[in-house]
Amino acid sequence: MHHGKAVCCLAAALFALTAFKPPLSRDEATLLAAYEQGDVIRLHILADSDAPEDQRVKLAVRDAIIDDFGSRFCGDDPDAIFEELKQQAEAVCQTARACALENGFEGEVSVQVGVLDLPSKTYGSVTLPAGAYRALRVTLGSGQGQNWWCVLFPRLCLSFAEDDEPAQGWVWDSARILRCWLALEV
Repeated sequence: MHHGKAVCCLAAALFALTAFKPPLSRDEATLLAAYEQGDVIRLHILADSDAPEDQRVKLAVRDAIIDDFGSRFCGDDPDAIFEELKQQAEAVCQTARACALENGFEGEVSVQVGVLDLPSKTYGSVTLPAGAYRALRVTLGSGQGQNWWCVLFPRLCLSFAEDDEPAQGWVWDSARILRCWLALEV
């Protein structure tokens, strides 16, 4: 009989853990709704390698793209944002190349805009499953290093994106990020 009670208690505990999740934040709920509607647009930047210098260049390229294009990729219409991405692909590539070169990287820099197969990624408590997404991908060199991810639409880029790499001494400029990606006056 004790075995039966233990199984019931374990089942009840597991049910409680899975059934009572904390509510989603506003950003998480917005992301989930956009995913369910097929409106998510993702940004993916791949470093040449895991070497600290290549990771630093990746983050510099990220910052240059945010500085030059953040306000252009804002809005409430994912289709218009995706069209703007396609129109600006060559300009994004030029910005990425110039920034990479300025930071000592002499390898190939490429940009893709389209429907790309991407792996799963977690933002806050929402996991976007692996699959085909509208996306902007910047590849530095071989693209074999740790990646940087965010969501361009809805405008949650950097809001709660998790980095795949540990912090390497760079400073997070929240005011600039919010100003560029969320179109707020900070």
